[in-house]
Amino acid sequence: MLALSKKADYALNALLYLAHVEEGRAVTMKEIAAQLDAPTELLAKVLQSLARAGILTAMHGKFGGYRLAQEPCDISVIRVMETIDGPLAIASCLRNDGVPCVQMRKCRIRQPMANINARIREVLADITVKQMCTDCGEREAREPSAPDEN
Repeated sequence: MLALSKKADYALNALLYLAHVEEGRAVTMKEIAAQLDAPTELLAKVLQSLARAGILTAMHGKFGGYRLAQEPCDISVIRVMETIDGPLAIASCLRNDGVPCVQMRKCRIRQPMANINARIREVLADITVKQMCTDCGEREAREPSAPDEN
């Protein structure tokens, strides 16, 4: 079954939440966890992974927390998923984990599955956090500020 992992689910939901806070405000991990009803230890690891990937900025100190490092329109779903779970692979033989498939010599579905995998990646690469905000009926994620006309 093709399914979003719980960690990727938390990552995307955290990004959707952060896309709606006022620009520049850092949000604590505890605030995000409370909003998502997520376990703090797992969410902390997810947020750290997103920060290491440059998707979030982690700020330390009294007014520390997390905020988006990029605009929501620049963060694709596939980037988030692969940051959290590694490369997308709908079949075990597509994982590149060094474990050979015992069916490799007689397999007739490897190439069709690779084609399907590539198309799924393309679709997920075209979907952004901003689009997800709009699709779920939430108010629009903040847009890049327009230059002054003066």
